[in-house]
Amino acid sequence: MIKGLFKFFSSLKLAVFSLLLLSAVLAFATFIGSYYGMRGSQIVVYQRWWFGGVLFLLGLNVFCAAMSRYPWKMRQTGFVITHLGIIVILVGAFVTQQFGLDGNMPIPEKQQSQEVILNDLKLTVTDQRTGTTQMFSVPEFHRSKVGKLMQVELAGGEQIQIEKFIPRAIPETKMVPSPTPGIGLPAVKVGLTNSRFQIEQWLRPEAKTERAELNLGPAIVTFEALKTSADEQAFFQRKPKASQPKGKDQGRLLIEVQGKRFALQVSELLGKWRPLDEIKLEIQVKRYLPYAVVDGKKLISKTQEPVNPAVEVEVREKGQATPPEKHTVFALFPEFNTLHQGAKEKKKPLGVTLSYRGPEKEESLRGVGRARGHLFLAQSADRSKVLYRVLSSAGAVNGEGQLKAGEKVATGWMDIELSLKDWIPSSVLDEEPRSVEVLQGADEPFLTAVRMRVGNTPAFWLLEGMGKSVAASSGDLIIQYHRDRMTLPFQLYLDKFTMGTNPGTNTAASFISDVTVKDPKAQSDKKATISMNEPLKYGGYYFYQASYQLSPGQPAVSVFAVNHDPGRVLKYLGSLLMTLGIAIMFYMNPHYLKILVGNQKETQ
Repeated sequence: MIKGLFKFFSSLKLAVFSLLLLSAVLAFATFIGSYYGMRGSQIVVYQRWWFGGVLFLLGLNVFCAAMSRYPWKMRQTGFVITHLGIIVILVGAFVTQQFGLDGNMPIPEKQQSQEVILNDLKLTVTDQRTGTTQMFSVPEFHRSKVGKLMQVELAGGEQIQIEKFIPRAIPETKMVPSPTPGIGLPAVKVGLTNSRFQIEQWLRPEAKTERAELNLGPAIVTFEALKTSADEQAFFQRKPKASQPKGKDQGRLLIEVQGKRFALQVSELLGKWRPLDEIKLEIQVKRYLPYAVVDGKKLISKTQEPVNPAVEVEVREKGQATPPEKHTVFALFPEFNTLHQGAKEKKKPLGVTLSYRGPEKEESLRGVGRARGHLFLAQSADRSKVLYRVLSSAGAVNGEGQLKAGEKVATGWMDIELSLKDWIPSSVLDEEPRSVEVLQGADEPFLTAVRMRVGNTPAFWLLEGMGKSVAASSGDLIIQYHRDRMTLPFQLYLDKFTMGTNPGTNTAASFISDVTVKDPKAQSDKKATISMNEPLKYGGYYFYQASYQLSPGQPAVSVFAVNHDPGRVLKYLGSLLMTLGIAIMFYMNPHYLKILVGNQKETQ
């Protein structure tokens, strides 16, 4: 029986089958990678136990085939060395799989790090009452999956359950019914359609203004919540606000910095420094120019009529004595570069993006058709219905009453019809990520997301890298969902990140990172440059330039791929042995030897 098994595992038929099976598995992994990325291939194929079984079957076949010819003869030297090389490569692959490391290390410019972000997903739960922390492994899938994916019990007896997993998530904010009675704001989704366009838009009042407004150009839509029956009576007497007197409205300045957006009235900023909330910057409007023209080398206002509105803006860091950053912003020419610096000014820009919406013109200055209609929407005081009132551009009532789901109401504006698509009497904002099931193009670095619940509390979403405080029956818990991390025995400091671009474009052509390795065991720091084709090797780890992150007003972030491969030497050695064995087999081939001997006899 043993001889029969040995003969089977050393047979040529098994060798052909093993090679075909391995080829099919690799082709399948490539197919999965094209739809779900490299991480998908790892989850479905490369990290599965059966993939190791395929490699083991091939290795066993190669070993038995080599041993079947023992004792070996001299002419079999190439055959033995080639098979030995294959076995050494497979052993190296096993060592890499079991003890290797692959991860990422993002480092902002002028900062250092020694933490590597690994692939394994973790859930960390901290009990604020006792201070105890527990960490659990989270299963990962290549496609979105729903069900009881994971259930664990905490030390306090509370249970945590993961109900849904999204491998590639895009964060989105959605309006959902409030789980707590009396908490939340009303929200309506209205539709405006005619023969040329179709608009669907959610409207939800802001907590401060208790009003939502949608500017559609020829019409303005507002939505609010009425509180009393007197408010309902006043609603049906609603008229559009009278236009502001000339010169009072100076428009709005739209500011975008560090991922935050602000909309401020120019009149509130004129000659006054105004701090930006949560941003260490402050801003003021130096001059307001209603009709901006260039006179010589100066920008002046020709008249006080808002024909070509522009503002001169200054931005500076709070508490800094340095000169402010100067911008000139035109309402009619948003494509103009707003930042203006002299040749001697080499300060790093503050990363502020400005745009300007000029003042509303008086009726005498409006173009034909610029007068606006008004659509007033409101939720009744008893939260039982949605009311509407439509006014023409001249202020005439085109329609009013209750807006019911499924019904279409003529607005009187050309052939536009109004409809109620959805309505939530008491809504809250919920972060519900959208799933990207199949990759379109390049393998982009998406984040994962899980939907989970703690005990009997409502389910909630957690995006990778986020945390949440949950009030459970056993006490307050802090739950964090993240990738596992490993601490290196040394630190990497990013001195400078440089991105080269293709001539005449902003397309990245090269990435270069100048780094310093700070090892407490070394006598001095090591300077190095990491580029796309030149990794840094230190302490058995390889650091590759993988990608980068650029955000306005923030330091550049260089992302390194970190690799530690203890089986690398074995794989290189196996490749060398296999190449050498093939060369020897070719040289010691009997047919080749006969030709070689024959040529030597003819020469003699």
